[in-house]
Amino acid sequence: MFLFSSAFAAEIRVYRLNYARPESVAAVCTSIFGGQGTFVASANINALVVNTDDKELFREIEKLVAALDRKPATLRFSVQSLGESSDIQHRLKTGPGREPGFNTTSTQSSRSSQRSVVALEFAKAAFTDDQIRIYSFQGWYGDETQVLTISHGLKVSGHVTEAGRIMVQVWYAEDSGSDTEQLLTELEVEPGQWVEFGGLTQGGADRSRSAEIGKDGSINLKKGRAQTDRRFSLRVDMIR
Repeated sequence: MFLFSSAFAAEIRVYRLNYARPESVAAVCTSIFGGQGTFVASANINALVVNTDDKELFREIEKLVAALDRKPATLRFSVQSLGESSDIQHRLKTGPGREPGFNTTSTQSSRSSQRSVVALEFAKAAFTDDQIRIYSFQGWYGDETQVLTISHGLKVSGHVTEAGRIMVQVWYAEDSGSDTEQLLTELEVEPGQWVEFGGLTQGGADRSRSAEIGKDGSINLKKGRAQTDRRFSLRVDMIR
């Protein structure tokens, strides 16, 4: 560690790192300590540069850097999707010389799936479904091609805390050429235990309508509604 004194009351300290990426450590410090100081990653010397006039903050930074700057653990992330689907169909049948007939049928089903990926601490693990699209267009020197990867799904990242628990961040990624990621949740979990982190409801509105006229002049009206409720669970295992 090097110490530099500025002409102002603030001080600049440089913390050299052995294992952790300076960008990740700087991001963690910024999220925890906010505007109490400035935290800059120096990739050239693999170090964190801290500028603050709070002497006590330096002590907290030293504790945090000691906890983060260690050989990263290998984490296995498992995501489980539990889905329950319901489908309701209404039918009305009427015609000349007959009483209208009305009946309702409903079906229910459930389905579960599980996927796992392995990644180091602080690195993002992807549960995305990717599609590769190849575009051809006329270029200045002739035909050119461009390859784009279109993906959507979940991405997760985690690190081990001093208490031996795992702090996990979950993003939803949607890449349609702009590559956007939205932070869904951040939670602290026990290794090896399942924890729910969200749900999703699809459908529910009247999705289908149809009408048929028979040869005898009868009219058959149908209206259907389908809904799928999904719950997502996450489990993280440490692999040393």
